[in-house]
Amino acid sequence: MGNDFFRFKQFEVWQQKAAMKVCTDACLFGAMLPTIARTQGAAGERIHALDIGTGTGLLSLMYAQREPAAIIDALELDSMAFEQATENFQKSPWKERLRAIAGDFKQFKGGQEGNSMAYDLIFSNPPFFKGDLKSVDDKRNLALHSTDLNFGELLTGVGSLLKADGIFAALIPYTRVSEFIKTAAEQNLFPYFHCRVANLPQKPFFRSVLLFCREFKEVREDELFIKDTNQEYSLKFKDLLHPYYLYL
Repeated sequence: MGNDFFRFKQFEVWQQKAAMKVCTDACLFGAMLPTIARTQGAAGERIHALDIGTGTGLLSLMYAQREPAAIIDALELDSMAFEQATENFQKSPWKERLRAIAGDFKQFKGGQEGNSMAYDLIFSNPPFFKGDLKSVDDKRNLALHSTDLNFGELLTGVGSLLKADGIFAALIPYTRVSEFIKTAAEQNLFPYFHCRVANLPQKPFFRSVLLFCREFKEVREDELFIKDTNQEYSLKFKDLLHPYYLYL
């Protein structure tokens, strides 16, 4: 997925300006969001969503496609990625419901005229390669590594911006789930869904999709393998990505 753009069924994601390109696990997370992160409320009510660290805008575009009630603020620190997301939103069928915002999440107070507001849904694929060997590309470092926005800062911000009945969704490394859940609890955010992701059934889990709310609930556990033992996309993966991928 290293091309200048990635074409989906209903939109394109241009990515030549952004450090982080379209990747399979992010696409999987984006495809899961409309099905697992269903917000409460009456039919027809607007869903106010926040995408933290939008990059190319991929997750916001995927969510907008499947959730017509969503109005999405997409926050991005890097100026080039912000420009890229803005362009991708403007080319999409949902440009009226998507807004890219340039800024640092640590200073972000909400998306309506700079005033504080609470969101029904917040989602993020945060920087997570803590302590790993860094790239020579500073922009890629910023996008990949948790040196600029760590889990504590991320979850503190989420805690202040999420509605009492809101949902927070995150895609994180499987090896850091315990740390993430412990830090989330300090902000009164508690997991109620955990999907472990592996490339193949015989391979170790490498990503986790987590959903949080503000009350204790029994955690629903799930597993997803991107490919089956025949090296073909698994049925579960194809069901999720069929609305998006051109050849599924």
